[in-house]
Amino acid sequence: MQQDEGTVKLDQALIDQQKLNVTYCHIVSPVTGRIGLRLVDPGNYLQTTNTTGVAVVTQLQPITVIFPVRKTIFPTFCRKRRQARRSRCMPMIAQRFVRSRPVV
Repeated sequence: MQQDEGTVKLDQALIDQQKLNVTYCHIVSPVTGRIGLRLVDPGNYLQTTNTTGVAVVTQLQPITVIFPVRKTIFPTFCRKRRQARRSRCMPMIAQRFVRSRPVV
C-alpha cells in the first residue's frame, strides 16, 4: 500500500515538473511592439546566460525621432506637416536629399 502511494506521489511530481517546463516555454516580451528579427532558430537550446536574446522587439509607442531640417526646405516641411494634421494622420516619409534632387 505504501509503495503504491509512493508511486502516485512520484508520478504527481513528474506531472508538476512537466507543467513547470511548459511555463518556461512561453516567452513574454516586457514591452509591446512588433516582433522583428529572430536571433535563434526553433530547436536551439537556450540558457538564461545567453546575452543575444531570442528576437528583436521594436517598441512603437512612444517613439521619438530627431532629425535636422535645412532652412531652405523648412517652409515646405511646415506646410506638409499642417496638411497632415488636418487629415488626422501624420505620415512621415524618410528621404535623403542630395543638393540637386531628392533620393528616396
